[in-house]
This record gives sequence, C-alpha cells and structure tokens, in this order.
Amino acid sequence: MEGDLRKELDALRSDIASVQADLARIAETIGKGTGKAAEDAGETIRRRFEELQHAIQDQIAGIVDPARVRRSVAGVGQRIEERPLLSMLIAFGIGLLISLLVGRR
Repeated sequence: MEGDLRKELDALRSDIASVQADLARIAETIGKGTGKAAEDAGETIRRRFEELQHAIQDQIAGIVDPARVRRSVAGVGQRIEERPLLSMLIAFGIGLLISLLVGRR
C-alpha cells in the first residue's frame, strides 16, 4: 500500500512538473507575441515621428529660406528707394502710434 502511494505521489509530482513546463512555454509564447506587437507598435510610432519631424523641418526651411529672406529685404529696400517720402511718412506714423501706446501707461 505504501509503495502504491509513493508511486502515485511520484506520478503526481511528474504531472505537476509537466504542467509547470507547459505553463512556462505558454507564458513565453504569449510574451513573445506581446513583445512582437509592442515592437511593431513602437516601430510604427518611431516611423510616424520621423515623418512628422521631416515635415516640420521642411516647413521651417521654407519659412527661413535665406534666399527668400534676402529677396524680401531687397524688395522692401527697393520700395523705400522708389517712394522715399511715403516711406518716411509711414515710419513717422508708426513711431507716433507706438509713442501714443507707450505714453498711455
């Protein structure tokens, strides 16, 4: 009787070890699947961030394009040279407006 009980106990231990090994493999498989999904999501986020970063850089480059700035400054300078009296009156008006705004404080 004691021998049969010992055999059953050993069989039970073996079954428990087998179940633990199966659970470990299942957990590893789930972990790999979750890890892969997280990796894919992270890659997608990284790729979208890079696309957004490039788009912003392109926008900034369009705004701060040195050639465009030079053309604008040259255009303003040319207009001032073409109409010096009007330019002085505009500058005087802007100065007067600013002094009135500052003087009201």
